[in-house]
Amino acid sequence: MADSDDGLFERVAEALGDQYDLIRLLGRGGMASVFLAREHALKRLVAIKVLDPELGASEDFRSRFQREAETAAQLHHPNIVPIYRVGASGDLAYFTMAYVDGESLGARLRRSGRFPVEEALRVTREVTAALGSAHRRGIIHRDIKPANVLFDKESGRAHMTDFGIAQVVSTGADQGEESEDLTVAGMVMGTPRYMSPEQASGERDLTPASDLYAVGILLYEMLSGAYPYTIGPNHNFLVAHLTQDADPLSSHVRDLPGDLEAIVIRLLDKDPAQRFATADDLLAALGSGEVSASMAPRRMRKRGRVMAALAVVLLAVAGGRTLLRSSDGVPDGVDPRKSILLGFFNNTSADRSLDWLRIGGVELLGQSLARWDDLQVIGVDRLLDAARKAGVDKDEPISRDDAFAMARQLGVWTATTGSLVRLNNDSMRITVRVYDVASERELSTATVAVPRDSALTEAFDALGQEILEVAGAPPTAVVGMEPPTHSIDAYRAYIDGILARNRFDLDSAKIAFRRAVDEDPQFALAYYALSAVTSGVQVPSQDPEFLALADSALRYSANRPAKERLLIEAFHA
Repeated sequence: MADSDDGLFERVAEALGDQYDLIRLLGRGGMASVFLAREHALKRLVAIKVLDPELGASEDFRSRFQREAETAAQLHHPNIVPIYRVGASGDLAYFTMAYVDGESLGARLRRSGRFPVEEALRVTREVTAALGSAHRRGIIHRDIKPANVLFDKESGRAHMTDFGIAQVVSTGADQGEESEDLTVAGMVMGTPRYMSPEQASGERDLTPASDLYAVGILLYEMLSGAYPYTIGPNHNFLVAHLTQDADPLSSHVRDLPGDLEAIVIRLLDKDPAQRFATADDLLAALGSGEVSASMAPRRMRKRGRVMAALAVVLLAVAGGRTLLRSSDGVPDGVDPRKSILLGFFNNTSADRSLDWLRIGGVELLGQSLARWDDLQVIGVDRLLDAARKAGVDKDEPISRDDAFAMARQLGVWTATTGSLVRLNNDSMRITVRVYDVASERELSTATVAVPRDSALTEAFDALGQEILEVAGAPPTAVVGMEPPTHSIDAYRAYIDGILARNRFDLDSAKIAFRRAVDEDPQFALAYYALSAVTSGVQVPSQDPEFLALADSALRYSANRPAKERLLIEAFHA
Protein backbone atom coordinates (compact mmCIF):
# COMPACT_ATOMS: atom_id res chain seq x y z
CA MET A 1 0.00 0.00 0.00
CA ALA A 2 2.76 2.44 -0.92
CA ASP A 3 1.67 6.03 -1.18
CA SER A 4 4.53 7.30 -3.29
CA ASP A 5 5.81 6.40 -6.69
CA ASP A 6 9.50 6.70 -5.86
CA GLY A 7 9.85 3.66 -3.58
CA LEU A 8 10.37 5.73 -0.43
CA PHE A 9 7.49 4.02 1.40
CA GLU A 10 9.12 0.61 0.98
CA ARG A 11 12.55 1.92 1.96
CA VAL A 12 11.20 3.53 5.14
CA ALA A 13 9.27 0.37 6.05
CA GLU A 14 12.44 -1.70 5.64
CA ALA A 15 14.54 0.78 7.66
CA LEU A 16 12.08 0.77 10.57
CA GLY A 17 12.09 -3.02 10.74
CA ASP A 18 9.61 -4.73 13.02
CA GLN A 19 9.32 -1.82 15.48
CA TYR A 20 6.64 -0.07 13.43
CA ASP A 21 3.96 -0.90 10.89
CA LEU A 22 4.03 1.81 8.24
CA ILE A 23 0.46 2.69 7.26
CA ARG A 24 0.40 5.55 4.76
CA LEU A 25 1.98 8.79 3.61
CA LEU A 26 0.53 11.81 5.45
CA GLY A 27 2.31 14.53 3.50
CA ARG A 28 5.46 15.56 1.71
CA GLY A 29 7.37 18.84 1.86
CA GLY A 30 10.46 20.26 0.22
CA MET A 31 12.95 18.36 2.40
CA ALA A 32 11.03 15.62 4.20
CA SER A 33 8.04 13.29 4.12
CA VAL A 34 5.73 12.37 7.00
CA PHE A 35 4.23 8.88 7.38
CA LEU A 36 1.60 7.43 9.70
CA ALA A 37 2.76 4.30 11.53
CA ARG A 38 1.82 2.05 14.43
CA GLU A 39 4.42 1.53 17.13
CA HIS A 40 4.37 -2.11 18.28
CA ALA A 41 5.88 -1.70 21.75
CA LEU A 42 3.35 0.87 23.00
CA LYS A 43 0.55 0.01 20.57
CA ARG A 44 0.05 3.63 19.53
CA LEU A 45 -0.14 5.60 16.31
CA VAL A 46 2.84 7.86 15.59
CA ALA A 47 3.89 10.22 12.83
CA ILE A 48 7.35 9.59 11.36
CA LYS A 49 9.18 12.43 9.63
CA VAL A 50 11.81 11.21 7.16
CA LEU A 51 14.48 13.44 5.60
CA ASP A 52 14.61 13.19 1.80
CA PRO A 53 17.13 10.39 1.05
CA GLU A 54 19.02 12.57 -1.42
CA LEU A 55 19.59 15.08 1.36
CA GLY A 56 20.20 12.28 3.84
CA ALA A 57 23.15 11.14 1.75
CA SER A 58 24.94 14.26 3.02
CA GLU A 59 26.47 13.86 6.47
CA ASP A 60 25.99 17.60 7.04
CA PHE A 61 22.25 17.43 6.32
CA ARG A 62 21.81 14.33 8.49
CA SER A 63 23.62 16.04 11.36
CA ARG A 64 21.53 19.19 10.98
CA PHE A 65 18.30 17.18 10.77
CA GLN A 66 19.19 15.30 13.94
CA ARG A 67 20.03 18.50 15.82
CA GLU A 68 16.74 20.04 14.71
CA ALA A 69 14.88 17.00 16.02
CA GLU A 70 16.78 17.22 19.29
CA THR A 71 15.88 20.92 19.50
CA ALA A 72 12.18 20.12 19.12
CA ALA A 73 12.47 17.24 21.59
CA GLN A 74 13.49 19.73 24.31
CA LEU A 75 10.01 21.25 24.20
CA HIS A 76 7.32 19.96 26.53
CA HIS A 77 4.03 21.82 26.34
CA PRO A 78 0.37 20.80 25.93
CA ASN A 79 0.20 22.74 22.63
CA ILE A 80 3.41 21.37 21.08
CA VAL A 81 3.53 18.02 19.29
CA PRO A 82 6.10 15.96 21.27
CA ILE A 83 9.08 14.19 19.69
CA TYR A 84 9.53 10.58 20.80
CA ARG A 85 12.64 9.28 19.10
CA VAL A 86 15.40 10.20 16.63
CA GLY A 87 16.93 7.54 14.39
CA ALA A 88 18.82 6.80 11.18
CA SER A 89 19.37 3.88 8.84
CA GLY A 90 21.75 4.33 5.94
CA ASP A 91 20.78 7.51 4.12
CA LEU A 92 17.39 7.63 5.86
CA ALA A 93 17.27 9.98 8.85
CA TYR A 94 13.98 10.21 10.74
CA PHE A 95 12.24 11.03 13.97
CA THR A 96 8.95 9.88 15.45
CA MET A 97 6.42 12.19 17.07
CA ALA A 98 2.90 12.11 18.39
CA TYR A 99 0.19 11.66 15.79
CA VAL A 100 -2.48 14.35 16.00
CA ASP A 101 -5.71 12.88 14.61
CA GLY A 102 -7.48 15.87 13.13
CA GLU A 103 -7.25 18.64 10.55
CA SER A 104 -4.85 21.54 10.24
CA LEU A 105 -5.68 25.21 10.61
CA GLY A 106 -5.11 25.51 6.88
CA ALA A 107 -7.72 22.86 6.12
CA ARG A 108 -10.20 24.49 8.50
CA LEU A 109 -9.68 27.93 6.96
CA ARG A 110 -10.28 26.48 3.50
CA ARG A 111 -13.39 24.70 4.71
CA SER A 112 -14.94 27.37 6.94
CA GLY A 113 -13.35 30.68 6.04
CA ARG A 114 -13.77 33.10 8.94
CA PHE A 115 -13.75 31.89 12.53
CA PRO A 116 -16.05 33.22 15.27
CA VAL A 117 -14.10 35.81 17.24
CA GLU A 118 -13.88 33.72 20.41
CA GLU A 119 -12.69 30.67 18.48
CA ALA A 120 -10.01 32.73 16.70
CA LEU A 121 -8.84 34.10 20.04
CA ARG A 122 -8.73 30.64 21.64
CA VAL A 123 -6.58 29.24 18.82
CA THR A 124 -4.30 32.28 18.92
CA ARG A 125 -3.85 31.94 22.69
CA GLU A 126 -2.91 28.26 22.36
CA VAL A 127 -0.46 28.90 19.52
CA THR A 128 1.05 31.83 21.43
CA ALA A 129 1.38 29.77 24.60
CA ALA A 130 3.25 27.07 22.66
CA LEU A 131 5.59 29.65 21.14
CA GLY A 132 6.16 31.26 24.53
CA SER A 133 7.41 27.93 25.84
CA ALA A 134 9.82 27.63 22.90
CA HIS A 135 10.97 31.24 23.15
CA ARG A 136 11.82 30.83 26.82
CA ARG A 137 14.23 28.09 25.76
CA GLY A 138 15.73 30.39 23.16
CA ILE A 139 14.08 28.63 20.21
CA ILE A 140 12.49 30.59 17.35
CA HIS A 141 10.10 28.55 15.19
CA ARG A 142 10.56 30.57 11.95
CA ASP A 143 7.92 28.71 9.91
CA ILE A 144 4.58 29.45 11.54
CA LYS A 145 1.76 28.81 9.07
CA PRO A 146 -1.71 27.20 9.09
CA ALA A 147 -0.31 23.83 7.96
CA ASN A 148 1.80 23.69 11.14
CA VAL A 149 -1.16 24.18 13.50
CA LEU A 150 -2.99 20.88 14.05
CA PHE A 151 -6.31 20.40 15.85
CA ASP A 152 -6.97 17.29 17.91
CA LYS A 153 -10.27 15.81 16.73
CA GLU A 154 -11.54 14.98 20.23
CA SER A 155 -10.41 17.94 22.33
CA GLY A 156 -10.20 20.61 19.62
CA ARG A 157 -6.90 21.74 21.12
CA ALA A 158 -4.37 23.38 18.79
CA HIS A 159 -0.89 21.86 18.56
CA MET A 160 2.20 23.48 17.03
CA THR A 161 4.41 21.22 14.95
CA ASP A 162 7.37 21.24 12.58
CA PHE A 163 10.18 23.08 14.28
CA GLY A 164 12.19 21.72 11.33
CA ILE A 165 13.95 25.03 10.56
CA ALA A 166 13.98 26.31 14.13
CA GLN A 167 16.86 28.48 15.20
CA VAL A 168 18.47 28.30 18.61
CA VAL A 169 19.28 31.86 19.63
CA SER A 170 20.08 31.56 23.33
CA THR A 171 19.87 28.20 25.03
CA GLY A 172 22.19 28.68 27.95
CA ALA A 173 25.66 27.53 28.82
CA ASP A 174 24.80 23.84 28.61
CA GLN A 175 24.66 24.11 24.82
CA GLY A 176 28.20 25.45 24.38
CA GLU A 177 29.32 25.43 20.78
CA GLU A 178 26.34 23.33 19.80
CA SER A 179 24.09 26.41 19.89
CA GLU A 180 25.09 27.35 16.35
CA ASP A 181 22.32 28.10 13.88
CA LEU A 182 20.57 25.06 12.52
CA THR A 183 20.18 26.58 9.09
CA VAL A 184 22.68 27.72 6.51
CA ALA A 185 24.02 31.22 6.90
CA GLY A 186 22.45 33.75 4.56
CA MET A 187 19.55 31.57 3.46
CA VAL A 188 16.02 32.95 3.49
CA MET A 189 14.18 30.07 5.15
CA GLY A 190 10.48 29.76 5.84
CA THR A 191 7.18 30.20 4.01
CA PRO A 192 7.01 33.52 2.12
CA ARG A 193 3.31 34.08 2.83
CA TYR A 194 3.94 34.20 6.60
CA MET A 195 7.50 35.61 6.85
CA SER A 196 8.21 38.67 8.95
CA PRO A 197 9.81 41.62 7.14
CA GLU A 198 13.15 40.97 8.83
CA GLN A 199 13.02 37.28 7.89
CA ALA A 200 12.10 38.19 4.30
CA SER A 201 15.12 40.48 4.13
CA GLY A 202 17.44 37.58 5.04
CA GLU A 203 18.31 38.50 8.63
CA ARG A 204 19.74 35.58 10.57
CA ASP A 205 19.34 36.85 14.13
CA LEU A 206 15.58 36.64 14.46
CA THR A 207 13.79 37.38 17.72
CA PRO A 208 10.46 36.18 19.15
CA ALA A 209 8.89 39.22 17.45
CA SER A 210 9.41 37.47 14.10
CA ASP A 211 7.23 34.54 15.18
CA LEU A 212 4.64 36.93 16.59
CA TYR A 213 4.36 38.68 13.23
CA ALA A 214 3.31 35.34 11.70
CA VAL A 215 0.84 34.86 14.53
CA GLY A 216 -0.61 38.24 13.55
CA ILE A 217 -1.22 36.98 10.02
CA LEU A 218 -2.88 33.80 11.34
CA LEU A 219 -5.15 35.85 13.60
CA TYR A 220 -5.99 38.23 10.73
CA GLU A 221 -6.91 35.29 8.47
CA MET A 222 -9.03 33.62 11.15
CA LEU A 223 -10.93 36.83 11.91
CA SER A 224 -11.47 37.92 8.31
CA GLY A 225 -11.04 34.89 6.06
CA ALA A 226 -8.70 37.10 4.00
CA TYR A 227 -4.98 37.80 3.65
CA PRO A 228 -3.85 41.14 5.13
CA TYR A 229 -2.01 42.32 1.99
CA THR A 230 -2.98 42.87 -1.62
CA ILE A 231 -0.99 40.38 -3.66
CA GLY A 232 -0.63 40.87 -7.40
CA PRO A 233 -0.47 38.17 -10.08
CA ASN A 234 3.20 37.53 -9.32
CA HIS A 235 2.30 36.50 -5.74
CA ASN A 236 5.32 38.34 -4.38
CA PHE A 237 4.62 38.00 -0.67
CA LEU A 238 8.08 39.21 0.32
CA VAL A 239 7.51 42.60 -1.29
CA ALA A 240 4.19 42.90 0.54
CA HIS A 241 5.77 42.18 3.93
CA LEU A 242 8.44 44.78 3.33
CA THR A 243 6.43 47.59 1.77
CA GLN A 244 2.65 47.32 2.20
CA ASP A 245 0.30 48.40 4.96
CA ALA A 246 -2.15 45.71 6.02
CA ASP A 247 -5.69 46.20 4.81
CA PRO A 248 -7.86 47.32 7.76
CA LEU A 249 -9.62 44.40 9.41
CA SER A 250 -12.73 46.56 9.48
CA SER A 251 -12.82 46.39 5.68
CA HIS A 252 -13.56 42.67 6.00
CA VAL A 253 -15.33 42.37 9.38
CA ARG A 254 -17.99 44.63 10.90
CA ASP A 255 -18.36 45.24 14.62
CA LEU A 256 -14.90 43.94 15.45
CA PRO A 257 -13.71 45.24 18.83
CA GLY A 258 -11.28 48.12 18.30
CA ASP A 259 -8.84 46.74 20.83
CA LEU A 260 -8.59 43.47 18.87
CA GLU A 261 -7.86 45.28 15.62
CA ALA A 262 -5.21 47.28 17.45
CA ILE A 263 -3.57 44.06 18.64
CA VAL A 264 -3.43 42.74 15.07
CA ILE A 265 -2.00 46.01 13.76
CA ARG A 266 0.69 45.95 16.42
CA LEU A 267 1.57 42.34 15.57
CA LEU A 268 1.97 43.30 11.89
CA ASP A 269 4.17 46.33 12.48
CA LYS A 270 7.15 46.38 10.11
CA ASP A 271 9.49 47.19 12.99
CA PRO A 272 9.94 44.22 15.36
CA ALA A 273 10.64 46.66 18.21
CA GLN A 274 7.08 48.00 17.88
CA ARG A 275 5.45 44.57 18.20
CA PHE A 276 4.80 42.74 21.46
CA ALA A 277 8.15 42.00 23.09
CA THR A 278 7.23 38.48 24.18
CA ALA A 279 4.56 35.85 23.70
CA ASP A 280 3.54 36.41 27.33
CA ASP A 281 2.89 40.09 26.56
CA LEU A 282 0.63 39.07 23.68
CA LEU A 283 -1.17 36.53 25.87
CA ALA A 284 -1.79 39.23 28.44
CA ALA A 285 -3.29 41.53 25.80
CA LEU A 286 -5.45 38.77 24.36
CA GLY A 287 -6.64 37.75 27.80
CA SER A 288 -7.35 41.19 29.19
CA GLY A 289 -9.14 42.68 26.23
CA GLU A 290 -7.53 45.99 27.16
CA VAL A 291 -5.33 48.02 24.84
CA SER A 292 -2.94 50.73 25.89
CA ALA A 293 -2.52 53.98 23.98
CA SER A 294 0.59 52.57 22.35
CA MET A 295 -1.60 49.89 20.73
CA ALA A 296 -4.08 52.35 19.27
CA PRO A 297 -4.87 51.72 15.60
CA ARG A 298 -2.53 53.60 13.33
CA ARG A 299 -1.27 53.32 9.80
CA MET A 300 1.82 51.14 9.82
CA ARG A 301 5.03 52.93 8.95
CA LYS A 302 7.53 51.94 6.30
CA ARG A 303 10.75 52.38 8.20
CA GLY A 304 14.06 53.26 6.66
CA ARG A 305 15.63 50.08 7.98
CA VAL A 306 13.10 47.95 6.15
CA MET A 307 13.40 49.96 2.96
CA ALA A 308 17.16 49.56 3.06
CA ALA A 309 16.61 45.81 3.14
CA LEU A 310 14.79 46.10 -0.15
CA ALA A 311 18.07 47.01 -1.82
CA VAL A 312 19.33 43.55 -0.98
CA VAL A 313 16.27 41.39 -1.46
CA LEU A 314 13.47 42.78 -3.57
CA LEU A 315 12.32 45.54 -5.87
CA ALA A 316 9.42 47.95 -5.56
CA VAL A 317 7.86 48.45 -8.97
CA ALA A 318 6.06 51.61 -10.10
CA GLY A 319 4.99 52.72 -13.52
CA GLY A 320 6.85 49.83 -15.14
CA ARG A 321 10.20 51.14 -13.84
CA THR A 322 12.31 49.24 -11.31
CA LEU A 323 13.01 51.27 -8.19
CA LEU A 324 15.77 50.20 -5.82
CA ARG A 325 18.80 51.37 -3.98
CA SER A 326 22.05 49.79 -5.02
CA SER A 327 23.56 47.19 -2.73
CA ASP A 328 26.86 48.11 -1.09
CA GLY A 329 29.65 47.58 -3.59
CA VAL A 330 27.55 48.12 -6.72
CA PRO A 331 28.80 51.04 -8.84
CA ASP A 332 26.59 54.13 -8.81
CA GLY A 333 23.98 54.12 -11.54
CA VAL A 334 24.05 50.33 -11.93
CA ASP A 335 20.81 48.44 -11.39
CA PRO A 336 21.87 45.08 -9.88
CA ARG A 337 18.61 43.39 -10.88
CA LYS A 338 18.84 44.14 -14.60
CA SER A 339 21.51 41.51 -15.30
CA ILE A 340 22.06 37.99 -14.06
CA LEU A 341 24.68 35.26 -14.40
CA LEU A 342 23.35 31.71 -14.29
CA GLY A 343 25.97 29.37 -12.86
CA PHE A 344 26.47 25.81 -14.07
CA PHE A 345 24.06 23.25 -12.62
CA ASN A 346 25.69 20.64 -10.37
CA ASN A 347 24.47 17.07 -10.89
CA THR A 348 24.48 15.72 -7.33
CA SER A 349 23.28 12.23 -8.24
CA ALA A 350 25.08 9.25 -9.72
CA ASP A 351 22.95 9.39 -12.88
CA ARG A 352 25.36 10.59 -15.56
CA SER A 353 22.52 10.97 -18.08
CA LEU A 354 21.77 14.29 -16.36
CA ASP A 355 25.26 15.72 -16.99
CA TRP A 356 24.08 17.55 -20.11
CA LEU A 357 21.92 19.75 -17.87
CA ARG A 358 25.07 21.24 -16.32
CA ILE A 359 25.10 23.56 -19.34
CA GLY A 360 21.65 22.70 -20.68
CA GLY A 361 20.01 23.94 -17.48
CA VAL A 362 21.70 27.32 -17.96
CA GLU A 363 20.31 27.54 -21.50
CA LEU A 364 16.81 26.37 -20.50
CA LEU A 365 16.60 28.78 -17.56
CA GLY A 366 18.06 31.60 -19.62
CA GLN A 367 15.38 31.11 -22.27
CA SER A 368 12.69 31.38 -19.58
CA LEU A 369 14.21 34.58 -18.17
CA ALA A 370 14.37 36.05 -21.67
CA ARG A 371 10.64 36.74 -21.33
CA TRP A 372 11.61 40.03 -19.63
CA ASP A 373 13.30 42.14 -22.28
CA ASP A 374 14.84 44.49 -19.69
CA LEU A 375 16.86 41.68 -18.11
CA GLN A 376 20.30 40.88 -19.51
CA VAL A 377 21.06 37.18 -19.10
CA ILE A 378 24.67 36.10 -19.57
CA GLY A 379 24.63 33.55 -22.40
CA VAL A 380 26.28 30.14 -22.32
CA ASP A 381 29.19 31.16 -24.56
CA ARG A 382 30.06 34.15 -22.35
CA LEU A 383 29.63 31.97 -19.25
CA LEU A 384 32.06 29.37 -20.57
CA ASP A 385 34.55 32.10 -21.47
CA ALA A 386 34.21 33.66 -18.01
CA ALA A 387 34.74 30.24 -16.41
CA ARG A 388 38.02 29.83 -18.27
CA LYS A 389 39.24 33.27 -17.22
CA ALA A 390 38.22 32.69 -13.59
CA GLY A 391 39.88 29.26 -13.50
CA VAL A 392 36.53 27.50 -12.97
CA ASP A 393 36.50 23.97 -14.38
CA LYS A 394 33.32 23.63 -16.42
CA ASP A 395 33.19 19.92 -15.54
CA GLU A 396 33.59 20.30 -11.77
CA PRO A 397 30.96 21.33 -9.18
CA ILE A 398 30.56 25.09 -9.01
CA SER A 399 30.52 26.97 -5.71
CA ARG A 400 28.96 30.27 -4.70
CA ASP A 401 32.41 31.86 -4.79
CA ASP A 402 32.93 30.61 -8.35
CA ALA A 403 29.65 32.22 -9.41
CA PHE A 404 30.58 35.48 -7.65
CA ALA A 405 34.01 35.54 -9.34
CA MET A 406 32.53 35.09 -12.81
CA ALA A 407 29.75 37.61 -12.14
CA ARG A 408 32.19 40.29 -10.96
CA GLN A 409 34.41 39.65 -13.96
CA LEU A 410 31.42 40.37 -16.23
CA GLY A 411 30.09 43.31 -14.18
CA VAL A 412 26.95 41.40 -13.16
CA TRP A 413 25.47 41.87 -9.69
CA THR A 414 23.00 39.01 -9.45
CA ALA A 415 24.09 35.37 -9.81
CA THR A 416 22.67 31.90 -9.34
CA THR A 417 23.91 28.44 -8.56
CA GLY A 418 21.88 25.37 -9.41
CA SER A 419 21.73 21.71 -8.56
CA LEU A 420 19.75 18.74 -9.76
CA VAL A 421 19.28 15.25 -8.45
CA ARG A 422 17.68 12.17 -9.92
CA LEU A 423 15.09 10.66 -7.65
CA ASN A 424 13.72 7.18 -8.16
CA ASN A 425 12.26 6.23 -11.54
CA ASP A 426 12.34 9.13 -14.02
CA SER A 427 11.70 12.04 -11.66
CA MET A 428 14.21 14.63 -10.54
CA ARG A 429 14.45 17.73 -8.36
CA ILE A 430 16.02 20.99 -9.53
CA THR A 431 17.02 23.80 -7.15
CA VAL A 432 18.21 27.31 -7.98
CA ARG A 433 19.65 29.75 -5.45
CA VAL A 434 19.74 33.46 -6.29
CA TYR A 435 22.43 35.70 -4.78
CA ASP A 436 23.19 39.39 -4.50
CA VAL A 437 26.82 39.47 -5.63
CA ALA A 438 27.84 42.65 -3.76
CA SER A 439 26.67 41.46 -0.34
CA GLU A 440 27.00 37.71 -1.17
CA ARG A 441 23.61 37.24 0.47
CA GLU A 442 21.18 34.60 -0.72
CA LEU A 443 18.01 36.28 -1.93
CA SER A 444 15.81 33.35 -2.78
CA THR A 445 15.67 29.61 -3.32
CA ALA A 446 13.39 27.99 -5.87
CA THR A 447 12.85 24.24 -6.15
CA VAL A 448 10.80 22.30 -8.66
CA ALA A 449 10.01 18.61 -8.91
CA VAL A 450 10.18 17.20 -12.43
CA PRO A 451 8.10 14.03 -12.89
CA ARG A 452 9.87 13.03 -16.14
CA ASP A 453 12.55 14.33 -18.49
CA SER A 454 10.00 15.44 -21.08
CA ALA A 455 8.71 18.03 -18.56
CA LEU A 456 12.07 19.81 -18.24
CA THR A 457 11.11 22.86 -20.30
CA GLU A 458 8.02 23.43 -18.14
CA ALA A 459 10.10 22.95 -14.98
CA PHE A 460 12.72 25.53 -15.97
CA ASP A 461 9.93 27.87 -17.03
CA ALA A 462 8.51 27.64 -13.50
CA LEU A 463 11.94 28.33 -12.00
CA GLY A 464 12.35 31.31 -14.31
CA GLN A 465 9.01 32.72 -13.20
CA GLU A 466 10.10 32.54 -9.55
CA ILE A 467 13.33 34.38 -10.33
CA LEU A 468 11.48 37.06 -12.30
CA GLU A 469 9.20 37.60 -9.30
CA VAL A 470 12.21 38.10 -7.02
CA ALA A 471 13.69 40.48 -9.58
CA GLY A 472 10.49 42.51 -9.50
CA ALA A 473 9.72 42.12 -13.20
CA PRO A 474 6.46 44.00 -13.89
CA PRO A 475 3.79 41.44 -14.92
CA THR A 476 2.92 43.53 -17.97
CA ALA A 477 6.56 43.44 -19.12
CA VAL A 478 6.93 39.65 -19.00
CA VAL A 479 5.89 38.22 -22.33
CA GLY A 480 4.41 34.78 -22.73
CA MET A 481 6.25 32.53 -25.12
CA GLU A 482 6.85 28.93 -26.05
CA PRO A 483 10.28 27.41 -25.38
CA PRO A 484 12.64 27.29 -28.40
CA THR A 485 11.84 23.59 -28.69
CA HIS A 486 9.65 21.09 -26.86
CA SER A 487 12.01 18.25 -27.80
CA ILE A 488 14.45 17.41 -25.03
CA ASP A 489 16.52 15.35 -27.49
CA ALA A 490 16.78 18.42 -29.73
CA TYR A 491 17.86 20.53 -26.76
CA ARG A 492 20.52 18.00 -25.74
CA ALA A 493 21.92 17.99 -29.25
CA TYR A 494 21.89 21.79 -29.32
CA ILE A 495 23.87 21.94 -26.04
CA ASP A 496 26.37 19.40 -27.45
CA GLY A 497 26.80 21.76 -30.39
CA ILE A 498 27.40 24.78 -28.15
CA LEU A 499 30.08 22.91 -26.19
CA ALA A 500 31.79 21.70 -29.37
CA ARG A 501 31.68 25.21 -30.85
CA ASN A 502 33.18 26.59 -27.65
CA ARG A 503 36.07 24.14 -28.10
CA PHE A 504 36.42 25.41 -31.70
CA ASP A 505 35.55 21.93 -32.93
CA LEU A 506 33.28 23.15 -35.74
CA ASP A 507 32.89 19.73 -37.38
CA SER A 508 31.47 18.20 -34.18
CA ALA A 509 29.37 21.30 -33.60
CA LYS A 510 27.87 21.01 -37.08
CA ILE A 511 26.98 17.35 -36.49
CA ALA A 512 25.32 18.19 -33.17
CA PHE A 513 23.34 21.17 -34.48
CA ARG A 514 22.24 19.09 -37.48
CA ARG A 515 20.99 16.44 -35.06
CA ALA A 516 19.05 19.15 -33.21
CA VAL A 517 17.16 20.32 -36.31
CA ASP A 518 16.53 16.73 -37.31
CA GLU A 519 14.87 16.18 -33.92
CA ASP A 520 12.87 19.42 -34.25
CA PRO A 521 12.62 20.81 -37.80
CA GLN A 522 11.27 24.12 -36.44
CA PHE A 523 14.09 24.82 -33.94
CA ALA A 524 15.08 28.35 -35.04
CA LEU A 525 18.08 28.76 -32.73
CA ALA A 526 19.54 25.45 -33.86
CA TYR A 527 19.17 26.46 -37.53
CA TYR A 528 20.91 29.75 -36.70
CA ALA A 529 23.80 27.97 -34.96
CA LEU A 530 24.06 25.37 -37.71
CA SER A 531 24.16 28.02 -40.42
CA ALA A 532 26.90 29.87 -38.52
CA VAL A 533 29.21 26.86 -38.19
CA THR A 534 28.42 25.80 -41.76
CA SER A 535 29.79 29.09 -43.03
CA GLY A 536 32.93 28.44 -40.97
CA VAL A 537 32.82 31.97 -39.54
CA GLN A 538 30.20 34.15 -37.90
CA VAL A 539 29.54 36.11 -41.13
CA PRO A 540 27.24 35.35 -44.06
CA SER A 541 28.40 33.14 -46.90
CA GLN A 542 27.12 32.49 -50.40
CA ASP A 543 27.24 28.72 -49.85
CA PRO A 544 23.78 27.29 -50.81
CA GLU A 545 23.63 25.09 -47.73
CA PHE A 546 24.34 28.09 -45.52
CA LEU A 547 21.68 30.17 -47.26
CA ALA A 548 19.05 27.43 -46.90
CA LEU A 549 19.82 27.04 -43.19
CA ALA A 550 19.80 30.79 -42.59
CA ASP A 551 16.44 31.05 -44.38
CA SER A 552 15.03 28.29 -42.13
CA ALA A 553 16.30 30.10 -39.03
CA LEU A 554 14.61 33.31 -40.17
CA ARG A 555 11.35 31.58 -41.10
CA TYR A 556 10.97 29.78 -37.76
CA SER A 557 11.99 32.81 -35.69
CA ALA A 558 8.89 34.80 -36.65
CA ASN A 559 7.13 34.10 -33.35
CA ARG A 560 10.21 34.07 -31.14
CA PRO A 561 11.07 36.77 -28.55
CA ALA A 562 12.47 40.03 -29.86
CA LYS A 563 16.07 39.38 -28.76
CA GLU A 564 16.20 35.99 -30.46
CA ARG A 565 14.43 37.22 -33.58
CA LEU A 566 16.65 40.29 -33.98
CA LEU A 567 19.78 38.17 -33.53
CA ILE A 568 18.72 35.87 -36.37
CA GLU A 569 17.54 38.75 -38.57
CA ALA A 570 20.87 40.56 -38.16
CA PHE A 571 22.78 37.41 -39.06
CA HIS A 572 20.57 36.82 -42.10
CA ALA A 573 20.83 40.39 -43.40
